Amino acid sequence: HAQTAQRLHNYTASTMTLVDHVRRIMRGRTGPIAEAFEERKRELLSHPEVPFMQDLRNFTLHRSLPILAHRLSVTNVNAPGQTMDSEVELSVTSLREWDRWTSPSLSFLAQCGEVVVLRPVVQEHGERVLTFNNWLHDELSMANAAGLDELNKLVAARNAALAGTDLPEAERLTQEWTTRRDTPRPS
Repeated sequence: HAQTAQRLHNYTASTMTLVDHVRRIMRGRTGPIAEAFEERKRELLSHPEVPFMQDLRNFTLHRSLPILAHRLSVTNVNAPGQTMDSEVELSVTSLREWDRWTSPSLSFLAQCGEVVVLRPVVQEHGERVLTFNNWLHDELSMANAAGLDELNKLVAARNAALAGTDLPEAERLTQEWTTRRDTPRPS
C-alpha cells in the first residue's frame, strides 16, 4: 500500500509540475498556437478525470494521502481458465470528507458510486494529458523551426558578406562548416 500511495503521489505531483511548465511556456503567448492551446485546454478540462486528478493532487498535498483499498477477484478457481482481476480503489466517502473539491470533481465522484477505481482513471488521464502535451510540443517545435530557417538564412547572408562570396556559395560553406562541427572527431 505504501508503494502504491507513493506512486500515486508521484504521478499527481508530476502531472501538476507539467501543468506549471506549460503555463510558464504559454504565459504571454499570442497568436494561432495560443488560441488553439486555449481551445484544446478547455476540451481537455471537460473530461472529468482531468480536474479530478488535479484535485486529487491538492488533496494529497493539503490533506493526506488517500486511503487505498484493494479489490481482488478470482474466477474459475483452480481451473485452466482461471483469471484474476485486481484493482486499487479510493473510497468516495473518505474523499468527500475534504471540502475543497471543485465542482467538476464532485460531479465525477458522484458518478463513481462508492469507490473510484484508480487504474482506468489514471490511464484515461495519462492518455489525454500525453496527447495534449505532444500536440503542444509539435506545434511549438514547428513554429520554432520556421524561426530557425530564418536564422539560418541570416547566418548564410552574414557568412557571404564575411567570406566575400555569393549567397549560394555561402549557404554551401555554412552547411559544410555545420557538418564538420557536428561530426565527432576521432580520439
